Amino acid sequence: MMRSNLTLRFALSAFALYSLLLLQLSCSAPLPEPTEGGILLTIGLEVPPGSRATGTSDEAENAVRDLQVLVFAEGGTLETYGRSSGGEITLKCRLGEKEVWALVNSPDASGLKSLQAMRDFSIPLSSNTASSLAMAGCKAVTVTAGHNSDTISVSRLCAKVVLKGISIDMTSDYLRSESMTLQRIFMTNVPADYLPGDGSDMSGVWYNKMGYGGEWDPLLCDVVGIELNGAYSVQHSFYVYPNSADEDVRGGTWSPRATRMVIEALFQGRTCYYVLDLPDTESNHSYVFSGVTLTRPGSDDPESNPAIVPLEFSFQVAPWSEYHDSYHEYL
Repeated sequence: MMRSNLTLRFALSAFALYSLLLLQLSCSAPLPEPTEGGILLTIGLEVPPGSRATGTSDEAENAVRDLQVLVFAEGGTLETYGRSSGGEITLKCRLGEKEVWALVNSPDASGLKSLQAMRDFSIPLSSNTASSLAMAGCKAVTVTAGHNSDTISVSRLCAKVVLKGISIDMTSDYLRSESMTLQRIFMTNVPADYLPGDGSDMSGVWYNKMGYGGEWDPLLCDVVGIELNGAYSVQHSFYVYPNSADEDVRGGTWSPRATRMVIEALFQGRTCYYVLDLPDTESNHSYVFSGVTLTRPGSDDPESNPAIVPLEFSFQVAPWSEYHDSYHEYL
């Protein structure tokens, strides 16, 4: 009986030792690679250069603070996902044709399990800051045996609107004797969301519809609060989402309409507005007002200028990577 107990104890001890060894191996040794997959794919980014038309530095506008990469198989299902704080990431995936998406400075996309979900993925304007702009790009990639490496070009989802200066030159001596206070500059009729997966530039939610609503001021409004004497040369930059709505729609009941820059001033004891329409705004493009000269009292309506004010717009629009003066407007 004693021998039997000793044998049992020895057998249990040997089993425990073997189990402990297996546990250690499972924690420290890598899992075996799938026989048909496990191919390394390194994705790098090509970020468009910044513009010289704004006080925001090129480094800030180009900053990659967060990178998410989604690899979709031929059937449209998510094969692998990865996240990095830098501009490059290496993932493991299987052989074959892939559609690879790169999202930069974007909300979490780890829950997107299909290509259709990627196309329906909405990135709110409020997730952007001037130093952390959302970007996106995609590319068809063929994964072959060995270590694959590819680069995806990403572009900013926002358009940038720049006002380089304001001056006052009233048409009559009487008006010249009146003081004007520049109160704020803001953007109106701005889509609040963008779907990079299908290039949609329209949204059911808009910011600052038909006037100032105090919505997402970090990107859409600058408070100035100074008396305008002669020239004001401080540059102001704003970031908006693409908008292809009809620029001729004004007033009335809300409906989608052109994005506008509005200069709000206090003149002769009343608040007045000077309105600058933008054309169809596109992602990663800059729209530059080289200067605005105020020649008459403004409108009571942040949607339009007084009828006596001629509106002759001439735009020079270029990819964000370039910079050209656009025009000087007299209002």
